[in-house]
Amino acid sequence: MNKYKKGYTFECQVRDDYEAAGWKVIRSSGSKGAVDLACFKEGAVLQIQCKNSKKATKPSKEEMNKIDEWVKVSGYPIMIIYKAPKTRSRSRMKSKVKSEKSTKL
Repeated sequence: MNKYKKGYTFECQVRDDYEAAGWKVIRSSGSKGAVDLACFKEGAVLQIQCKNSKKATKPSKEEMNKIDEWVKVSGYPIMIIYKAPKTRSRSRMKSKVKSEKSTKL
């Protein structure tokens, strides 16, 4: 899967999560700007920038300038959401916990 497709997939996952929580969400297609998703609920507004990288890295100076400019124009803060790194499967984690418990007895 290429970088664009991974980013698109993550944005759609975040969008779906907010919609499931009752928010109305607009996705900015092919976004190269400061905001990927705009979420609205009962007078509240969330602006979201989705980051799909292995590590939670600080936005570049250029990205921060875009974000700062957009915040000034819109009047709303921007939340940056990072995709969580992959973790062990639950079954492997459970078996590790079981083995640790049995060694302590």
